[in-house]
Amino acid sequence: ILASIVIFSVTRALKKARDNKRVTDINNIILQLNTYYNKNLAYPPDLNTLETEGYLSEIPKDPVDPTTYPYEYTKTATGCEIDYYSESLGEKAGDNLGDAYDPITCR
Repeated sequence: ILASIVIFSVTRALKKARDNKRVTDINNIILQLNTYYNKNLAYPPDLNTLETEGYLSEIPKDPVDPTTYPYEYTKTATGCEIDYYSESLGEKAGDNLGDAYDPITCR
């Protein structure tokens, strides 16, 4: 029983660490999106623009599976939004795969 508790705790800690990495990545992207906005008075058409124009050396990627769970950038009427895969939210929603997205807004 003790081993099960330890494994569960370690697994939960790893999920939280990966989610923290995702939030750090997104906040860095948003910082650069806002820098781009301040210079151009508009958000870029896509995240690749941040890389090609030198705002980011490379676009951060999901630490587990960047192909299945990419950071999704969307321009909105009031700014922009980036959705990301959150293992913690998926677990709370009862989804075994942890397939949940959480948006972070630019403005």
